[in-house]
Amino acid sequence: MAHSAQPTTETLALVAPQTDRSFLWRRLHSLTGIVPVGLFLLFHLFENMNALRGAEAYDAAIAKLAELLPPPYFYFVEVGLILLPLAFHGLYGTYLALEGSPNLKAYAYRRNYLYVLQRVTGVLVLAFVVYHVVTLRVGLTLRGLGAGVPGHEGYVGFADMARAMASPEVLGLYLLGVLSAAFHFGNGLGGFLWTWGVTIGERSRRVAEWLGWALTAAMAVPMVAILLKFRA
Repeated sequence: MAHSAQPTTETLALVAPQTDRSFLWRRLHSLTGIVPVGLFLLFHLFENMNALRGAEAYDAAIAKLAELLPPPYFYFVEVGLILLPLAFHGLYGTYLALEGSPNLKAYAYRRNYLYVLQRVTGVLVLAFVVYHVVTLRVGLTLRGLGAGVPGHEGYVGFADMARAMASPEVLGLYLLGVLSAAFHFGNGLGGFLWTWGVTIGERSRRVAEWLGWALTAAMAVPMVAILLKFRA
């Protein structure tokens, strides 16, 4: 009878560093989803809620932010603390989405479907962010093509967003993007808590899951309202 080959010391020495690196990359991916990406998403939502009060309130909030973080400090925060962590989280998340292969037919459980939705929405959000940055941040403000904010033309103003949302196709893309972001963050919160050992038992995981759904709804409703306000 043939015996299975036992791993040698040399093999274990080669596998261990690769496993350690994979563990660290996954932990870093999990962490960046909350800090700073998740925190920025919440701040961005809170900032954009000024649009519900009208164009003047929205532009005034953007102007205040511009005064608190004038260039080049704003660009350092935007690129170093937001875009780079976001790019890592999005690209590594896409790698994980392509690497993972849950069997929905054999394992038709709720969490398996949530896992798939988490990966799919992650890819959608990454594509949406690229589109948003290219068309508005780069296409309008940095090239000086947008209306901007009075006194701070390098920022996206209410008029710029209203012009973009006037297109039904663009509005549809933004609705898909923000709803995907709300779900991805809310559902991902449970995974973050489990990854970092906060939720261990089944009961705590269920509580975290319900909290994630509540957070998703709490974000999705104002997100949709803001986009519709830009279109009004």
